[in-house]
Amino acid sequence: MKPIVRTKQPKISPDFNFEALKPEANTLANGCEIYHFPYSQQDVSKIDFIFPAGKFQQTKNLVAGMTSKMLLEGTKKRSNEDIVNFFEYYGASVDRNIDNDFACLTISCLNKNLKHILPLVYEILTESLFPQKQLNVILKNDRQNHLINLEKVSYLANLHFTKNIFGTKHPYGKPIEVKDFDNLKSEHLSEFYKSKYDFSNCKVIWVGNPSNSDMKLFLDIFGQKNHNLKFTQTERKKFKTIKTKGEIFIERANANQSALMIGSKFHTLNHEDFYGMKVLNTVLGGYFGSRLMKNLREKKGMTYGINSSLTSFIHSGIFYINTQVKSEMTTQAILEIKKELFRLIKEPVEKNEMELVKNYMLGALVRKLDGPFSQAAMFARLLLYGLDYHQYLNKLKGTIISIVPNEVQNLAKKYLNPDNLLFVISGDIEN
Repeated sequence: MKPIVRTKQPKISPDFNFEALKPEANTLANGCEIYHFPYSQQDVSKIDFIFPAGKFQQTKNLVAGMTSKMLLEGTKKRSNEDIVNFFEYYGASVDRNIDNDFACLTISCLNKNLKHILPLVYEILTESLFPQKQLNVILKNDRQNHLINLEKVSYLANLHFTKNIFGTKHPYGKPIEVKDFDNLKSEHLSEFYKSKYDFSNCKVIWVGNPSNSDMKLFLDIFGQKNHNLKFTQTERKKFKTIKTKGEIFIERANANQSALMIGSKFHTLNHEDFYGMKVLNTVLGGYFGSRLMKNLREKKGMTYGINSSLTSFIHSGIFYINTQVKSEMTTQAILEIKKELFRLIKEPVEKNEMELVKNYMLGALVRKLDGPFSQAAMFARLLLYGLDYHQYLNKLKGTIISIVPNEVQNLAKKYLNPDNLLFVISGDIEN
């Protein structure tokens, strides 16, 4: 056996194949889709129940998030305390997550306890109540947190960026107002729950190695006739944006820092430019060695961190640059950001930098696929976008390997012109 020489960098090679797991798929009679990733190294299961019950489906602010948050507040048979104690007794963890498009309830437990846990999960997803008393307590706390956030320049920058990019009527951009916390009632949550948490539109991602009896129990329980009303898609009209380029200043008197959010609306994961744009974004601000980090953090000392990102939702997406700088350096920071944008437009990325970014992205992609839990998370995301898991991975890998500097430059010309971006600056503008 050869000794490992740690003073020499190991050879970097893009010549590798993904060991992408293929889940076992099953569709129940009620329309519920199950994707099972076998995992036998540990006697545990992690199950995600995903519903199209995000902000895009709500017609009243806070409803989607509050419905998800209150799923454990009680059912027709059990109180919140009963539910919490039950999960704790069997060593199960429960997470609720929500984004612009989807709501997810995640259960993690030992396989031997599935026979106890699964019936309660079904009860939560079909018989949850939303007591007004508990709702009032949560709303009071969230209202206070909202008021605190309104004092933060970063929160204000993000609020006004999304509001202007998408428009105030769009679910992605509609701002939360203080009155929303005062007007929300239990019946609003119940109505949303009954029309959106429907198994005909539920996707289940299961990582684990359950016994045949546990799997049969799952199919028997969750394959029942839908308890809630039939899922209804919220109708949406075309939305008008407010401002998609230029500058917006949000005054926050006496703030020590300014928050900058710069960007534009972008395509979703399904668009052909998304893959190449991921490479361009990484060069600009997508990793610690990016151009924005080297310039504004390492060379100029203007900020602790700056990044750029591509965020894709189901109905749209955004590209944005995000940072906070000392108030007195705001103008200089904006000029340096514009300088890096124009540099990408005018000059092709040099070969050495291109290779560094490619190697970083390939390594990051491999890490994202490390183990069945990570693979299941990526599979779920792509499934919700209607993308084939293996095709996406191969296309992304192929783009990273094959893209050349001129292609990156062309994408920069197409999407990074500062004249076509929205600059939101929140802080002590007067100073």
